[in-house]
Amino acid sequence: GTKKSSSFPKDTSNGLLNLGTFTDTTVNVKLKVLKNVSARSFGVYAMDDDILKKAIDGISTAALTNEGNGVFGSYTADENGYMFISLPYNPNYKCVVNGKSVEPIKAFGGFTAVPVYKGENSISVTYTPNMFYPSIFMMLLGIAIAVAVLIILKKKKIASVSDGSKALIGEKTTDVLSTIAYIGTLCCFVVIILAVYLYPMYLKLSQYF
Repeated sequence: GTKKSSSFPKDTSNGLLNLGTFTDTTVNVKLKVLKNVSARSFGVYAMDDDILKKAIDGISTAALTNEGNGVFGSYTADENGYMFISLPYNPNYKCVVNGKSVEPIKAFGGFTAVPVYKGENSISVTYTPNMFYPSIFMMLLGIAIAVAVLIILKKKKIASVSDGSKALIGEKTTDVLSTIAYIGTLCCFVVIILAVYLYPMYLKLSQYF
């Protein structure tokens, strides 16, 4: 008869919900579905606190630190196996153990595990976002093109980029391209407002209707 959560899952709690601690009693759980859903995984489980405590006491932890874009440290393993790291799994992780690249695996549904070997292990797990290096290249290329254009304009004694483009491709073509650029920028702004602000707000409000 006790309400444990007014809404679940939600932003602050979307994985496990603690229903409480019970001893020698039957537990009845009642759920109310607010809208049609399709659950990939759902279950109600019980665990023995004493067994859990013994399991936790027997776990050896790793000396890891978070620095910049990665996790670094060491771990002493009693035998070959895997070390669990509470990082969301991502195939773009670069994992190095004892100086050699290794392949991380997905653990417990969505976290990361790194292979380790008996004895002392030096571990490095770093992450580089997709398109990071191509983006850096495109940025440097854009800066180089901008500098080259400015140098050419200065040598030809052209007052502005607009005047230079009119002299190169004609005033009418320049005006058309300017209009296209303006409309494109406006559309991008609208899409960002919709995707970043309005759509998440709609998803949040839809939970209550």
